[in-house]
Amino acid sequence: MMLGGMTLPFAYGVAALSERPTAAQAAGLFVLVVSLFIPFAGRLNDNARGENTGAFILLCAAVFALNGCVSVLSKAHQIDARAADTLSFMILTNAFSSVFSAAAITAYLLGFKGDKNAAPKPIRGSILTVKSAKQAGLAAAVSVIGCSGYMLQLSAAKNMPATALYPMVTGGTIVMTSAAGRVFFGERIPWRLRAGIALSIVGTFMISFR
Repeated sequence: MMLGGMTLPFAYGVAALSERPTAAQAAGLFVLVVSLFIPFAGRLNDNARGENTGAFILLCAAVFALNGCVSVLSKAHQIDARAADTLSFMILTNAFSSVFSAAAITAYLLGFKGDKNAAPKPIRGSILTVKSAKQAGLAAAVSVIGCSGYMLQLSAAKNMPATALYPMVTGGTIVMTSAAGRVFFGERIPWRLRAGIALSIVGTFMISFR
């Protein structure tokens, strides 16, 4: 999921914005890409076996492209002379997200209506089935943190090159997510994942060079 979010805007910066990343930044991007695959080395074939291999690959490709397009379009908007201010843009994107999410949830629920053999109805923990203050609090916390991070990213997109900003965001996300998993959830970090995290740190550091 993270791969498209950094490689596509990097390519966009070079091809459309005439950005010229340094050798260290290009090498840093390569290191970040490698770091994403190391934790799964030797296990990709095992995980890909089964009847749904084609669907799995298609979904991975879709997430890669869509995640990258979000970054590209956000950057394109922020540097456009006709761009809305950052706060207005965030309000608009979240409003559209709410509408499309509601439509997708409705379509999903209607698709399983009356089908006894269908998968159980999802969306546990959403606004439809919130059963505790803790669930509501966690949802609110995710919204606040996510919006704050996105606002900072949009602000940086006005001035920072895409070839530097999005790989740095990706590298930081990988490292912080892994650290949070260890600290808050006690997740075990095998040596392959440790190697990937270490490379992510190195790649992010290299990207910061100009």
